[in-house]
Amino acid sequence: MIMKTHGRQSQRGVALLVVLLIMALMTMVSVNMASRMFVNFDRAESQIRYQQAYWYAQSVESLARFGLEESFGDDDTVTLSQPWAVRDQIYPLDGGQATGNVYDRQACFNVNGLRDIKPTENGTNPALVIALQQLIESQDIDSFEAETVAAATWEYIDINTNVQSPLGVEDSEYEARPIPHVAPNGLIADISEWRAINGVTREIYEKVSPLLCAIPSNKLVVNINTLTEEDAPILTALLHPNLSEDQAKQLINERNAVDGWKDIASFIAEPVLSGLSDEDKEKLQKNLDVRSRYFELDTEITLDSTSLRLRALLQRDDNGTVTVVRRRFGGMSERDPDNKA
Repeated sequence: MIMKTHGRQSQRGVALLVVLLIMALMTMVSVNMASRMFVNFDRAESQIRYQQAYWYAQSVESLARFGLEESFGDDDTVTLSQPWAVRDQIYPLDGGQATGNVYDRQACFNVNGLRDIKPTENGTNPALVIALQQLIESQDIDSFEAETVAAATWEYIDINTNVQSPLGVEDSEYEARPIPHVAPNGLIADISEWRAINGVTREIYEKVSPLLCAIPSNKLVVNINTLTEEDAPILTALLHPNLSEDQAKQLINERNAVDGWKDIASFIAEPVLSGLSDEDKEKLQKNLDVRSRYFELDTEITLDSTSLRLRALLQRDDNGTVTVVRRRFGGMSERDPDNKA
């Protein structure tokens, strides 16, 4: 009798262990299923928020296009006093907000303007290549490095595969790199591609790229009415050696705050530019203007914990119609990190 009782107790102990083991296994499975379910819920919510942010961004883009079409009068002059140029506009949304800025993409040095530049007869760099060199030097870059980068930029974008300058390089240089590639010998799509050009170091890119742009045009035309004091080196480079950076800043600061310059003739008539030769004045007519055709919308949509950034390049035609040239999603917004707003 004692042995039978002991056997039953042993069996009951084993059965209890089995039950506890099954319960532990079921608990683990339940926790895992619940965890996966919550992950799927979060994923679905994130996708919904992203879609909402995407369509809100499209709406901001449409608003920017409308604003540009309504901002300009019959004279077609573009200035920073017009509605499109209001900075850091905020639009409240259900569960978040949209922030947006529109920038003039002709208030910068368009590197694609070097595409059709022809070499000079005496072997020196063309005027616009020298202007790019001066712009790079203005950001405390060594003169030799600046000349190398300017020449390499010209060779990278020009329409042939021949080396046309002493410091220029073509496909053979890029094919020998750890990640081989060739020069596009044509327009680049975004100024970030400038980083791939021979001689463009991280330091040079970070210092100079804010003054550069890459719009889909083979013309370098800068709107003098939308330049800010920070853009003075662009004006100085184009007018080198006839204008210092301090003089350029003075010109910009004393510009009519509302109407700007009505035309290039009124700009050239400024006393500080009285020393320009007729040849220099004729060249300026090609590279300066008071109108703009390209703008960029930079908007960021925030919905709860979801953020979406859209950068859209907009083109305004002769009839005043604004169309989208390209869109770029993602990336970090160029904001002051100390700004808590």
